Amino acid sequence: MILALGIVLRLEHYLENCSVWLDESWVATEIAARSISEIIQTVPYNPPLGFSLAEKFFILLLGNHEYALRFFPLATSILSLILFYRMVQRDLGRYL
Repeated sequence: MILALGIVLRLEHYLENCSVWLDESWVATEIAARSISEIIQTVPYNPPLGFSLAEKFFILLLGNHEYALRFFPLATSILSLILFYRMVQRDLGRYL
C-alpha cells in the first residue's frame, strides 16, 4: 500500500509538468544542443556523465521537452522505491 502511494505521488508530480529551475534549464539546454560525443568530451555545469547520457537518450527517444528530461529521474525514483521496499521486506519482514 505504501509502495503504491509513493509511486502515485511521483507520477502525479511528473504529470503536473512543473517548470524547470534555472540550473535544470542550463543543463537541459547543454545536453539537448550537444551530440553524444560532445557530451562524453565535456558538459558544462558538470552533471555526472551517466546522467547526461541517459538524458540525451531520452531526448532522442521521446523528443526535446520537459517530460523527456524528467523521465529518467522518474524511472530511477520509482525503481529505488521498489528496491527499498523489497530490502525492508527482506531485512525487517520478520519484525513487521
